[in-house]
Amino acid sequence: MTVYDSTFSDSVNMTDMSMTAGLGRTYKYWSGPQPLFEFGHGLSLTSFALAWTAPAPPKSVTVQSAAAALTLSVSLENTGGRDGDEVVMLYHVPSASVQRPPQEALLPLPHRKLLDFRRVALARSASATTVFSLNASSLGLVDTEGNTYLYPGTHELRVDRGPTTTDALRLTVHVDAAEPILVDTLL
Repeated sequence: MTVYDSTFSDSVNMTDMSMTAGLGRTYKYWSGPQPLFEFGHGLSLTSFALAWTAPAPPKSVTVQSAAAALTLSVSLENTGGRDGDEVVMLYHVPSASVQRPPQEALLPLPHRKLLDFRRVALARSASATTVFSLNASSLGLVDTEGNTYLYPGTHELRVDRGPTTTDALRLTVHVDAAEPILVDTLL
């Protein structure tokens, strides 16, 4: 959940339910002032370190279908003096280099999109590996007709513990077809 300041209702047209209109309607498209608490914000009584595990995930992937699988491993270590829980979140961040058709170029890209998350409980000084398995369809973007397509280009996968701690991976998707891959239709 995102918690905005009291000016939110004055800044956003409450009768327009478009996710991208005005300042945006969710953390995915918000372009207004810094929220009081961003989506994914949390507090802990200990500290954690987060990193991709070895071997590092691939930097380039050729995708032939929306069902193509990708597995990512992340290491979480409790570096503080207490036992604690942490939520590790995996986001998709499409870049401007994503090759969308010209009619879709005016549609804003989401700032980030939550793909998956894991809650991990760790004793002090302990570490654990968290595995995320996703399909290429998770990197799909919605077009102006409401259909979801997987477009070639650079997609960033970001793993984080909230707005302040992030580790990013740039992934170039090559679609093995002349057209983008249709992931889902609105109707």
